[in-house]
Amino acid sequence: MRDWTSRIAQRIIDFTSGSCFAISGNLQKISNYIFIITPASVDISGDFLSPGRHVPVDTVSRPILESMNEQDLCQKRLLDLSRQADRKGIVLFSDFLNLNELNIYHQSEKLFATRTECFGGIPCAERQMIAFLPDALYYDWEYPISALKITPAYPKFAEKLGHRDILGSLMQLGIDRCKLGDILVGEQEAYLLCEETVADYFAEHLEKIRHTLVKVEPCSLCDLKATQEFQSQDGIVTSDRIDASHRVRLSSVPQSGIAFATPGEGFCQRKLMQNPSYTCHADDIISVRGYGRFIYRGEYGTTGKGRLKIHYDLYAN
Repeated sequence: MRDWTSRIAQRIIDFTSGSCFAISGNLQKISNYIFIITPASVDISGDFLSPGRHVPVDTVSRPILESMNEQDLCQKRLLDLSRQADRKGIVLFSDFLNLNELNIYHQSEKLFATRTECFGGIPCAERQMIAFLPDALYYDWEYPISALKITPAYPKFAEKLGHRDILGSLMQLGIDRCKLGDILVGEQEAYLLCEETVADYFAEHLEKIRHTLVKVEPCSLCDLKATQEFQSQDGIVTSDRIDASHRVRLSSVPQSGIAFATPGEGFCQRKLMQNPSYTCHADDIISVRGYGRFIYRGEYGTTGKGRLKIHYDLYAN
């Protein structure tokens, strides 16, 4: 079970524990990641971590979950893909990674056996896929990313659908989140980036979002360039350090500020910001939990009290 995520490992253990109980079999824990399951007609002996028949689910799944570290598992998967790509001489790809996983990727770059590139289907995508590139590469390759256009079947009666509505409907189809990239929401349409392996499934089975019937059809990645909308904002901060720039005054939140990038709570250029003295640079993409993403465009002057006037573009989607 070492190579599985904790969620998948728990599902496997839950299923096999129930099956073992149904046939009056034996389930023994060999280590934190290894289990042996036998029918009632087969006896097993030895030193086990959890001796006895019909081990309850909690006594099996809880230790494995506690011993598995999500960060270590993610790093292990990426390192394994890199070694496989180097050994086989082919390009291999990860699933779509979220910001936390991309941060682990950046921390592990020096450990990879191959060169790497990341791309999410569009510039500045938040969720990105990693390509592991061997040195002796002899063929052209492309990221296995597909784009789908989602439009109301009857625009006159359609609801206003948001990112959460679309994501919820997609997840109800039983596809893991790691197979999905960014979702871009426009006025009358939305675009979904996903892995090629699930694109046809979505096109066939996604028929309704909330109460709105929708049509799903493939489109080119080039069509997505103009779909990302920004809201230009100005703010006043004490300095361009990421800790001093804690609060950017938004016109939509006049009585409170938003954390510019509190260390441990924000990402800059898809890296978790742990250094409070980091200086923001023009065109840095900053994501703050609970407040969304924006692009820091730089300063354009100072106030009478010596504070910096800054400009940034807030992601509208």
